[in-house]
Amino acid sequence: MSIWWKFYLKRIFLLVASLAVIGLITLLVMGGFSKIADYAYHLVAWILQRLTDPNWNWDWKHWTVFGLSLGILLFVYLLAFLLGQSKTIITMPKEGEIELAVRGESFLKIIPNIKGYGTKEDEIEADIGGKIIKIKTPQICPTEEGGKPPRKFLGLALVGLFIPFDKILRYDFSWDKAISKATADEEKKKGASVEETSFGDLWLSHRTEKVSSLYFRYTYPIIVRNIELAGRYPIDIYFNVTVEAVYPIIPVFYLKGRWFTVLSSKFGGVISDLLRGKELKTFEEMEKEDFFNGKVKEENNIFLKATGMKIFHAAYRDYQPSGTLEEKTAASAEKVAKLRADARKQEAEGEGAALEREGVAKAKNLERLLEQASKHPLGGQILIEQFRKEGLEGFSGNFLSLGQAQPAAPMIGVDAGGTGGKNKKTGKKKQEPEEPKEEEEE
Repeated sequence: MSIWWKFYLKRIFLLVASLAVIGLITLLVMGGFSKIADYAYHLVAWILQRLTDPNWNWDWKHWTVFGLSLGILLFVYLLAFLLGQSKTIITMPKEGEIELAVRGESFLKIIPNIKGYGTKEDEIEADIGGKIIKIKTPQICPTEEGGKPPRKFLGLALVGLFIPFDKILRYDFSWDKAISKATADEEKKKGASVEETSFGDLWLSHRTEKVSSLYFRYTYPIIVRNIELAGRYPIDIYFNVTVEAVYPIIPVFYLKGRWFTVLSSKFGGVISDLLRGKELKTFEEMEKEDFFNGKVKEENNIFLKATGMKIFHAAYRDYQPSGTLEEKTAASAEKVAKLRADARKQEAEGEGAALEREGVAKAKNLERLLEQASKHPLGGQILIEQFRKEGLEGFSGNFLSLGQAQPAAPMIGVDAGGTGGKNKKTGKKKQEPEEPKEEEEE
């Protein structure tokens, strides 16, 4: 064997041995066996010293140590893989998920894998099924607010060394998922029940599945049904709600994985309270995205106490009239009629306001004219003639009555009999009009 081959082979052996010992040290440190870990550190230091010694000779003892180190390394890797898969002793939580470790049936600790977040101890008055309970529980919070991330090495975190009692909890989780009609059959094969909605191609998949983690943040569809607006007009509203875990032991241990149903119910109550008494037109004109997101997050204390979760974002999507197809058709017709009636009402109110303003202006003008007319001897008669002139402007009829109290005396006498056709005042005979003469034809 050449000198260069021996040189590199010895260093490969030392590197493998170092990795094996470092893996062992990691397990010991996470398990709290500090004294044993110290001896292992000294062993690593000795190996590193040999790596820098060019005069180190290779013999059968070194080959034995090399074989043992390689075996230990492979064993540690295989053990870590198997234990990580079975969530026993060590675990490998996925990014953005939270695992809960138990010892037997009792809670042991929380193992989150969330960048920039950790856990700290807190106390909350939880509302579990209408009963107020004080709970001391780990809280998921940013590291700058005191959250301590779990000890991990290469993505591995220690669950516990008391086999088989220390393990990651597996529990039944019930939730809703937004799907389309095309994927409904696939969801049914997974054991889900599917529901068609009135929101276009939106279908809901109701699933229950055994899981071993809790999402830190995840978006779920929520349809709040039969929200009664003013005038007893019921509607359904579709939201995409992003939920964030804050106190993980409440949804997992106290609610047994059925926290989504509780949160949906609380969410629906908050939305109904926000819209109670509002007119349909007011609802349609409001900035729904900002309104709902802001108002719902103001009520996060309700969700935290009831589920240990909070609303990170509530995204409004759409609304539809509630009820069956016939009821929705009638409601839609009523909605259109109501909108038209509101438009006519507003138009009439506008016209009434304009007429009122015009009447007030005329009254003030008349008051001014009467005041001016009272200062002149013939002011009243002049004012009457002025109004008469304004009334005659634009007249195009065939008959006009000026409304005199007594008929005016005729200017030309009328034969009333016994006068011989004479004028009563002059006594002269009334001159008969001459018949027009026809011109003779030449």
